[in-house]
Amino acid sequence: SPNSRWENLEQYIPASEDEWRKAREQHRFTTPDDISIWISNLILDQSLPENLRRFINVAIFCIEKEKDEDQAHCNYEARAGTKCAGRSVRNYAVLIRGVISLMDQVFPSLRHRAFEAVLLYIPLDLVSLSYYKKEPERFKSCFRQIEIIPEEHASQALYLPFIIASRYPEYKYETICKALGTTTLDKSEYLKFVSVRKNSKPMPYILLLHNESHATNNLYDPIRDIWTKKDGNDPVTTEQGASVGVFDIDQNGYKPAASME
Repeated sequence: SPNSRWENLEQYIPASEDEWRKAREQHRFTTPDDISIWISNLILDQSLPENLRRFINVAIFCIEKEKDEDQAHCNYEARAGTKCAGRSVRNYAVLIRGVISLMDQVFPSLRHRAFEAVLLYIPLDLVSLSYYKKEPERFKSCFRQIEIIPEEHASQALYLPFIIASRYPEYKYETICKALGTTTLDKSEYLKFVSVRKNSKPMPYILLLHNESHATNNLYDPIRDIWTKKDGNDPVTTEQGASVGVFDIDQNGYKPAASME
C-alpha cells in the first residue's frame, strides 16, 4: 500500500549519526577505500545493484538524447542488455530527472549525504521512484536534517554528474548538468573530485551551497516535469517529459502490454 511504502522508505533513511554509521557499515561505505571502491564501480559500471544501474543508465540516456534520441535509445538498450519501448525509456527519464531534483532539494539539509542516501540506501525500483516523484514533499520529509561536519565522503560525493562525467569524459560537465536539470555542484567541485580520485587523497570536507540565489531562482517541479519561477507559477521554457502514473511501470521495467510502443 502507499502508506506502507512511505513507512518503508523512512526505515531506509538514517535518522541519527548512529544510524548513518550502521548504514555505511552495512553498505561498505565507511573507509576511504570503501568509498573509492564504490566510486570506481559506479564509474566503471561494475557490481552495481540492478535498480541503481538502471537509474544511472537512464540518466545517461537523458544526456545522450539531447544529441540523438534514437541513438540514445539504442545505447540504453545495449547497456541494459534488453529491449525497451521508446515511450518507456522516456517515462523513466522523467522519473529520474524528478528524483535528481529531489536530491538537490534535500542537499541543503544533508549535503553529500543526500546523494549517498538516495543512490545507496533507499529503494530505487520504478514503482518507488513514481511515488517519490508524485509526492515530493512527503519524500523530502523523510530526510532528517543533520549537523553538517567535514567528512572524507564529501570529497568523493556521489553526485550523479561527477559519476557520468568521469565515465564519459567526452561530454562537457555543463552539458551533463543541463541535461539532468541540476546545478547543485559546479565544475570547480567536479575538478576537486577528479583530483581526489587521481591522487587517492580524500580529505575531510564540506560541500558548500553553490551560488544559492541563482540555484533557487528557477525551481524544478517534479510532478509536472517543468521548471518554474521562484514563486512556482510561471513556467520556464524547457522540454516537458511524458507524465508517469504510479502504476504505469511494473517491477521489471516495462509498461503494461497495452501501452507498449
